Amino acid sequence: MIIGKAAATMVALMMVLAFIALPVSAVASPAVLTSATIQSGGGDPPVVMAVWQQDTSNSLEDGDPRHQVSGPQFMPPIEYEGTKEVCYYAVVFDAQGPGTIRQVSFQIWHPLGNAQGLNDESTEVVWNEWDGSYKYQVVADNWYAYNDEAEKAAARAALQAAYQAGLVTFNGYTWAEIDYKLSQDEAKLFWGCADKYYKQPGGWYPVKTTAFDQNDNPSDAVWSQFYYVPVAAFELDFTSVNYGAVSISNWKPISGDATFGTSDRPTIRNIGNTWMSISIEQDDMGIGQSLINGIPRWDVEYGARLGDNSANWVYYQPYEEATLPNPLPLCNTMKLDFKIHILKAWSTNNHIGTMTITADQWWGDNNGETPV
Repeated sequence: MIIGKAAATMVALMMVLAFIALPVSAVASPAVLTSATIQSGGGDPPVVMAVWQQDTSNSLEDGDPRHQVSGPQFMPPIEYEGTKEVCYYAVVFDAQGPGTIRQVSFQIWHPLGNAQGLNDESTEVVWNEWDGSYKYQVVADNWYAYNDEAEKAAARAALQAAYQAGLVTFNGYTWAEIDYKLSQDEAKLFWGCADKYYKQPGGWYPVKTTAFDQNDNPSDAVWSQFYYVPVAAFELDFTSVNYGAVSISNWKPISGDATFGTSDRPTIRNIGNTWMSISIEQDDMGIGQSLINGIPRWDVEYGARLGDNSANWVYYQPYEEATLPNPLPLCNTMKLDFKIHILKAWSTNNHIGTMTITADQWWGDNNGETPV
């Protein structure tokens, strides 16, 4: 029988298909052994890998927005009865898995001693509100879910931003190691926030961070600190001092009061976070000078006092800055008294001038003591 070309092609194709359809043997891997050890008691405690603090500003620390110095630095609100929100963060690892981490606690203490400059060492001596006392505890009730890709990415981004800003205190781990554990669902980021009030003293605040697992096993504590930038700031309830009619060669006083809002009774209140010294400077109100035995003499002089103590009066000449001897304490409102003494001027003339009031931080006298 003669087989045509078309038929021969078909037979060959069928033979190829039959060859491809032959069964292939399965390849088996070597057996993989698995093991697990049941923990006795409560298991290993969690580990706090890193901690930091930040505020709600875009720079994460408004006291050092360009991140020139390592460590968190925050500005006070500089507003009467104002508040400042500070948030506390911790990355925590547990060998039994991040799901076993129950809680993270942040405990905060006040600064201690009257050496509270950025580079100062604490005097370790109680000084007024700088007594090192316990402030409060913040329990971290927020966290990023370790098994949610979007939240995991947010946790890693938060850590990276704080690391790049120089805010993070590491507990024996590097940023890369912690980032890896977050990326692999082996660690969890916790945080909690609390307000600081305008009157809280400026300086270094110690922070103790402890994590707890479901069996209440505590981690080793990790200590860090943040700097609440000391700022001298005040408010006045007056914009002018009207001495009224003044008798030549007699001191004319203007008395203040301790009630803020009485503009005819000068009052000053501290809205910063330090004690502060008050300085006053006044021009000559256009009264001028006289020559006395060829020596120039101002024809006007002034006096000022903070509070009621007669020993605290300070007397000064025009254009002379006078610093009052007693400080304005933290969170205090006090009266300001003024005096004017005109030695020579034309009667019925009106005189107008300018007074400047400034403040500086005050950390005690040479012995750190507070005047009466």
